[in-house]
Amino acid sequence: MNKLILLAFILPAAAFGQKSEIGINGGIATNTAPTGTIYYLGNNYSINESFGMYWLKKINNSNISVGGGIYGVELANASSKVYNYFGTSIGNNGLKFTYAKYAYSVGPIVNYTFLKHRGQSFYVGGNGGFCVSRTEGQTENNSDGSKKTFRGIDGGLGFAGGLHLGMDITFLKRMAVNIDAGAEYYKLSFSLSESFPTGKGVSLQTFAFPLSIGIKYRMGFVKQLDYKTGKFIIPDATYTKEPKKTD
Repeated sequence: MNKLILLAFILPAAAFGQKSEIGINGGIATNTAPTGTIYYLGNNYSINESFGMYWLKKINNSNISVGGGIYGVELANASSKVYNYFGTSIGNNGLKFTYAKYAYSVGPIVNYTFLKHRGQSFYVGGNGGFCVSRTEGQTENNSDGSKKTFRGIDGGLGFAGGLHLGMDITFLKRMAVNIDAGAEYYKLSFSLSESFPTGKGVSLQTFAFPLSIGIKYRMGFVKQLDYKTGKFIIPDATYTKEPKKTD
């Protein structure tokens, strides 16, 4: 699965590599208590993990960039409520109810840069697409080796999408630090499992709020305005304009 996700990211980036940018971020996230038919529900916020990989291509000389990305967010909540999990008490023990170790979403991105100043730029954007979740097991060990917390069903399918607000801080000609905050909606459906004694298929909806930092690399040529000619030129290339000869 992880190899397929990485391949889905690399191929578009290679095809649209010129005059574009590629980046990777990592950070934290939290999410609201899910709604739906899921049975074991945490009712408190917890600090979870998040990451993202993306490529973007600027549309001509506009402030709009389009591309695609892969985002991964851990969906989990702490719980002050205690449940009976097949003869074992879970919840209210300092551990999280993990609905998805990572909910991977793959889809298009559209960003609009609205402010640039001295190597810093700010943008707002949207993303959305197909989502699949992985849990990697059903339970998680406590510090004493006992199993007291709960992980949800593996392989949820659905949709994820939302809005992002970010900032780029350029520190080299083609490199920038990226800081990104988002609000994303997740809707996932799962097959029936014995781990969820609901008697029917399981679904959940939740809002996640990732905050991440990463590195962005700009590929292709970076053009700048030549104030003498009024044209955009490639500053690295030799640019000369032969004067007209006069008799």
